[in-house]
Amino acid sequence: MCGCRCLEEEINFIRSVITPIVEKHYPLKANHEKMSLYDLITFGIMAHKHFDGIYKKVYRVLIEDLKLFPKVRYNKVVERLNRFEKLLIECLGLFKFENRGLRTNRDKETLQAWEA
Repeated sequence: MCGCRCLEEEINFIRSVITPIVEKHYPLKANHEKMSLYDLITFGIMAHKHFDGIYKKVYRVLIEDLKLFPKVRYNKVVERLNRFEKLLIECLGLFKFENRGLRTNRDKETLQAWEA
């Protein structure tokens, strides 16, 4: 991984790419959340790109250590990612990861079920 400035630029790029898709799905009651839906989906994409989809590692590095996202409890982040899993998978489709992607069979089965 590269330095903090490089990660900030990558986060801004990801946000700019996913904005049209997230705007369509943005819930009306999401304004009171500390971490926006844009940040949440960006967090999920960074997890899949740099940490093979392991949210705990991303949480420690990007939120606790580098403070690139707002401080939110880990279980709250995972709960919201699970709620918006379909949107995350749709946004992940915009990016091409070399030898990366959905790693577990459960994720692949979920993706196949949505496509059916």
